[in-house]
Amino acid sequence: MKSARRSLKDTSDNKRRWRDKFKEQCNDRMKMARQEQISKLRENQWMTKVLQQEWIQFKMDNEEAMRKEGIDDMDSLIEQSMLDDEAEMYLRQEEEGLDQALEELYQTVACVNCQKAALTSSQIKGVPVLACPQCGFYATETCLSTILNASHGHATYCHGLISYSLEPGTDDTIIAACNICDLWDMFNM
Repeated sequence: MKSARRSLKDTSDNKRRWRDKFKEQCNDRMKMARQEQISKLRENQWMTKVLQQEWIQFKMDNEEAMRKEGIDDMDSLIEQSMLDDEAEMYLRQEEEGLDQALEELYQTVACVNCQKAALTSSQIKGVPVLACPQCGFYATETCLSTILNASHGHATYCHGLISYSLEPGTDDTIIAACNICDLWDMFNM
């Protein structure tokens, strides 16, 4: 009997010892994290103080020279310069964002079949194609280029809609048919 109780007691002692060790590690990590935060705060405060001292010294050293140039308020001059720099940076970022959006827009091709969705890169039977998630139309890039050229040529003399489908029994031939002028064409992928 005593051996069974002793093993239970030893087990609870072991659990307590591991729990205490875990608590100690957590406390140590929390102390280190707090110390790091305090160090960062002190460093930031020190940096701010150094910058303020440098600014005061700069103003004292250059105040007379700036007055000779007609600059009376150095603080507003520096502030205006910083605002101009920020505005220029913001405009540059906006322009880059617009350029990127336009580039993406030019890179997307609307589905020639349904004209409701953009064609996305995909693979069918290991062949890279551009596919429409809306209607299921797909074609290789070279075939799509040929189709686009043909449809632009067709649009010069007819306003009809061209529908595209795979030729029955094949998976590499696309048939195009116009609903007005009876255009009928085949494109190989």
